[in-house]
Amino acid sequence: WKLAAAGVAILALAAGAIAAQALQPGPAGRATLTVRDLAYRAAAVAAAQPSVKPGQWVYWQEQPVGGHRFEVWTTANSTKAAYWSHGKLHILRAKPQFWGPPTIYQGSFTPESFRLPVSYAGLARLPARPRALVRYLGHRDLLQVSSAPEQEFGVIQLLLASYRMPPRLTAELYRALADIPGVTIDRNAADIAGRHGIGFRQKV
Repeated sequence: WKLAAAGVAILALAAGAIAAQALQPGPAGRATLTVRDLAYRAAAVAAAQPSVKPGQWVYWQEQPVGGHRFEVWTTANSTKAAYWSHGKLHILRAKPQFWGPPTIYQGSFTPESFRLPVSYAGLARLPARPRALVRYLGHRDLLQVSSAPEQEFGVIQLLLASYRMPPRLTAELYRALADIPGVTIDRNAADIAGRHGIGFRQKV
């Protein structure tokens, strides 16, 4: 299940969802919780999740801000997607590295309409340390944004929203959030079920 997202402003998906499960802060927690605390607690929960094979189907449910809730199934590596429309099951195939968050699957989806910054196969080549990962993402022309921190946050958002990655890598991406300038705590994040928790936000 996923968080409703407003562009790149809020990390849409497991950042808020995992953190909401991992952390229920009281009054003291509100005063002392830092971005690094939240990033590493979310990473610990992500690392404990079961592994999913690249070709295994994964169920997503999403509700864009101001939009309607819908369901979609994708393989963990996002090379195939399936959804119901007008009583029929539609199965889509994507070219390698062409895909996107489930929002674009409905209706007018075309594989070329969105290019993921890192292919699923390319995930294995990402640096294994959070700071090195942040530097790697910031120095590559992956997104059309104005700053390296905005690109770093945006790429992590897209990877979490598009793949069901190995737990180790998912945890690494959460830890990397603590090293990106401008990332703050969002205490008003809510998942698609309306449950409120804590997520990450980047000032842009």
